[in-house]
Amino acid sequence: MGTKVVLADGKIRDINQQSNPDLYFALRGGGNNFGIVTRFDLETFPQRRMWGGMTAHPPTTNASVFQAFENFANDAAPDPDAALITAYAFVEGNYIFSNNYMYAKPIAYPAAFREFTSIPNITDTQRITTLTDLTRELNASNPGGFRETYTTATFKVSADLQRQILDIFVREMAPLAADATGFLPALVMQPITKPVISLFRKNGGNALGITEADGPLILMNMAIMWSDSADDDRIIAAADRVVADSHASARAMGKDYRYLYQNYASLKQDVFAGYGEGNRRRLVEISQRVDPDRVFGELQPGYFKLDGGNGGSVS
Repeated sequence: MGTKVVLADGKIRDINQQSNPDLYFALRGGGNNFGIVTRFDLETFPQRRMWGGMTAHPPTTNASVFQAFENFANDAAPDPDAALITAYAFVEGNYIFSNNYMYAKPIAYPAAFREFTSIPNITDTQRITTLTDLTRELNASNPGGFRETYTTATFKVSADLQRQILDIFVREMAPLAADATGFLPALVMQPITKPVISLFRKNGGNALGITEADGPLILMNMAIMWSDSADDDRIIAAADRVVADSHASARAMGKDYRYLYQNYASLKQDVFAGYGEGNRRRLVEISQRVDPDRVFGELQPGYFKLDGGNGGSVS
């Protein structure tokens, strides 16, 4: 609903849709190019007990998982309480599918997930619990202490495309799985449904450039962990090939999409180009007004800049 921001000239301002609609728009997707946000004003609601958990499935279920994903994304409108993350991960020498479910009401096995929960699984932790408990469970599946890179892409929803991307991912990861130390790759996909996209227009909209007509979409995050810095270059090169070949497959099917999610993007990706040229130009114009000396564009290092520069995402 609003933010408190320290601007490049040192002034502190409360920014919302009424006080400064342009800067408010820019802060909703523009990264660290406009100021230092010291407070967020949020619209809150009570979240009591809910349904959620994880199921793990063997790789042979990929056709069923991806078809369920496509149907979930296309049929999301009747039930806004359901959210989903699907991952294909290499764990202890084997690949598995992991589906993470979140349902905002304490209803066991809700109909929104029925197609997923009917697929044979290896493990099942679904239960009525709290958001805190589900968050801790998800976090526990992401071990610390590794080197890690993220790379992202977005596509129109298609189970056939997801299967092609999976084949590309497995092909490129196979040589690394053989000898890269501590190698833990995961191909993660989340649906951006039309009901979710419709909320982007709320309170003045945002800078992402996604409309309901574009959806539903697949948000892909390729998250790769490893232990030895000597493997950095070849792992990052393999990730780049997966993204390039996935985009090529998507273009051939008419399913490619420009958007790059900033929190998942790699150091080589031009996030703001993915917002569309009109939104990028508007962000540049707002930046020139609020930061004419480019304090945040040049003097502050790191993260993604409006001119296509960035600070990277290998840690």
